[in-house]
Amino acid sequence: MPDLPVTPEALDLSPVFLEIAACPQCHAKFALDYDRGELECSDPDCGLAFPVRDGVPDLRIDAARNPNTHQPDPEADETTVQVAK
Repeated sequence: MPDLPVTPEALDLSPVFLEIAACPQCHAKFALDYDRGELECSDPDCGLAFPVRDGVPDLRIDAARNPNTHQPDPEADETTVQVAK
């Protein structure tokens, strides 16, 4: 089943939940990322992003995306750069 586009309603989480929810890794508060459909840790040293599917956040650390980890862009060209000596 293809991923459906995320709408603001998909991230319509309870204000009470957002007030008490914390990152399971570092315990910082969350920020909502409507473009990606995620809860993002507000601590820049942690920065884990947790998916929200059908209005339910998946707060398992192993399900989180780590934006601090460089992942190669599959669309990018693999070119070799030579440095002049």
